[in-house]
Amino acid sequence: MVNKELGKQQKVAVIHQVKEEPSQGHSSESQHVDPDGLVTLTTPNRLATVSVRAIPLPQEVTVLLEKSSELIRTLELINLSLREGKTMDINLRTLEAIAELKDHLQNFLQGRKWRNAVEQIWAFGPRRYGTNILLNSIKDYNRPSVWQCLEWRHSNDPARAVASSLRDFDNSIVSGFQLATLSGPMCEEALMGVCFSVERWDVQSSAFSQHPDTLKEDSLSHEAFQEVSSHGNSIDMIAERNLAERRTDAFSGDCYGPVSGQLIASMKEACRHAFQAQPQRLMAAMYTCEIMATGEVLGESVIFIISHRCINLSKLWRTVLSFGKI
Repeated sequence: MVNKELGKQQKVAVIHQVKEEPSQGHSSESQHVDPDGLVTLTTPNRLATVSVRAIPLPQEVTVLLEKSSELIRTLELINLSLREGKTMDINLRTLEAIAELKDHLQNFLQGRKWRNAVEQIWAFGPRRYGTNILLNSIKDYNRPSVWQCLEWRHSNDPARAVASSLRDFDNSIVSGFQLATLSGPMCEEALMGVCFSVERWDVQSSAFSQHPDTLKEDSLSHEAFQEVSSHGNSIDMIAERNLAERRTDAFSGDCYGPVSGQLIASMKEACRHAFQAQPQRLMAAMYTCEIMATGEVLGESVIFIISHRCINLSKLWRTVLSFGKI
């Protein structure tokens, strides 16, 4: 039971690392959960399928990611610039810090289940710099590494570091992961210390024909503008109606909406169900504070703090004993 006072504060949901009996798998028309926790979801239009597994991160990794949030944010900005082909000057100290972060992760993520996990990191979350990790465990998908800036530094040809192309709807998978970690299934609170491994991602070829094309949208708008400009006000309404019909034909896709949006929603739900397939616990938010109290109320202050589950009382006890109140 969560205290009502704590309910006003931010809470964090994590996977509890305990040994329990594996849950029985169950299936539905669009969802399948294996006994080992692998969740497979299919989009409503049956054109895309994604399989996700949730794994608790070691405590050392969670603490490291929490302390390195600013560095991870810088790393994301560098990778975004590299993907867009922009030239940029990267501080040598920043690259050394990123390399050190990678080495620490490799030291903490040891064992069979974490084999090549650091090289398979797809994204961090929520907000792309949190304490959760998305892994690319798809066999046929070799995407650019999140550490591509380190490869770019050691390469004479910058294009080699970003030679691998991203699959269509790649950003939809990342967006679904970001939404799931930002608002988890437990009280809609942010997740902490959870690794989501994408082990399968299938998209049928017919889905690409429904993917909105920005160039096509721009060309339709340009044609409609020319049509309105060339004929005058007498047929403005006809041109606008033709534009609306063209937009409807181009972007309707199917009754469930664009494939990218369906994939985002399916990825989010897959992460949430994968999280629920593991033992869970809700962590109350913690903060540090300094309390100044007179000698008359010092004893009562200690009792109040203890009743509210204060963890570190070493300095407080020394202060109390020096006053001789307890």
